[in-house]
Amino acid sequence: LGLTIIYPLIWYFKINKELRDYSETIDVQPGMAVLAITLGVFLIGIPPIVSYVHTSSRIQKAQKLAGSAKRCSALLALLCLWFAPVYIQSQLNKVWDQYGNPPVGTPLQT
Repeated sequence: LGLTIIYPLIWYFKINKELRDYSETIDVQPGMAVLAITLGVFLIGIPPIVSYVHTSSRIQKAQKLAGSAKRCSALLALLCLWFAPVYIQSQLNKVWDQYGNPPVGTPLQT
């Protein structure tokens, strides 16, 4: 599924939605993030880069709130562009690892 066109967009929407739902201090509109990486490609390619940097910074904030010692690097996400989704997901997983990966729907105490 990772090689399809639609799945990466759904994934990007979902990770940004998870970050928004994680803490009210993380401000993101998941639909706008997806719009930036899709239609933004036609605008000199700058909006997707900015969106990836902002998503990385949101993950950093979530990691800090969760008490994780590891931090996501926007530069590393951009340098390994083809593997950026793998890197970003692994960094987001570190937030959930702080809680022992509770079942879906379990309220988190932050």
